[in-house]
Amino acid sequence: MSSASRILRILGRVFAAIGLVGAAAAIALAVHQTLAIDGMLPSTGEVVAFQNRKPVVRFPVSATRSVTIVGGTASTPPAYDIGQRLRVYYDPNQPTNAVIDSYLERWFVPTLIGGLAALFGVLGAGFLIYTALSDRRIAWLRRNGMKVAGRIADVRYNRYIQLNRKPTWQIVADWNANGVSGRALSFHLMRDPRPALGDRQQIDVWVDPKNPRRAWVDTDFLDPHHAVAQVAGLVQRR
Repeated sequence: MSSASRILRILGRVFAAIGLVGAAAAIALAVHQTLAIDGMLPSTGEVVAFQNRKPVVRFPVSATRSVTIVGGTASTPPAYDIGQRLRVYYDPNQPTNAVIDSYLERWFVPTLIGGLAALFGVLGAGFLIYTALSDRRIAWLRRNGMKVAGRIADVRYNRYIQLNRKPTWQIVADWNANGVSGRALSFHLMRDPRPALGDRQQIDVWVDPKNPRRAWVDTDFLDPHHAVAQVAGLVQRR
């Protein structure tokens, strides 16, 4: 396994773990919100003001008594209008212990956490699937491909693919085998590889004998800190 694959695999596992923890937290919050109104009584309140961008709702608990509560979620602009009527659930033994029955008050946080969990889960799964396929492809090339000596033609500075807001680098290698020649790109590198390459003029390239457009520039000899993301080399038939 290359150092680049290890980095992406670690990221995939971390993201997947965050996704699982987030999903569990979202489910727990949703269950809590469902159970929170168990045993409470319904009432209809009215938005009378805003406090720190949170709705202030007054609702009746008897013919002669009303209670005022402040919502738990702030929004800009306010999600409600003055005078707007909202359903409220309250504890008959302690009416100030009440819940505004709206999506923003009850379900926004579980939905937000669930959405972020899904995003991290998809990213994590994507990294893990990508590294598995990439490692499998490279392992296949090592077993069945031709190992040819490529000539280092260039070291490209790539400002469009960045890591931590820093540009990446790629080694460009020209190769020739059995009358077929091509150009292959290495995976993206975190650091400029030229100091590590020194006077080296050749680099190993693994080529699929049945499909020369599939090739991989072997940069495993570099310091692991160079690696960013492993990318199958693009080969252009001359």
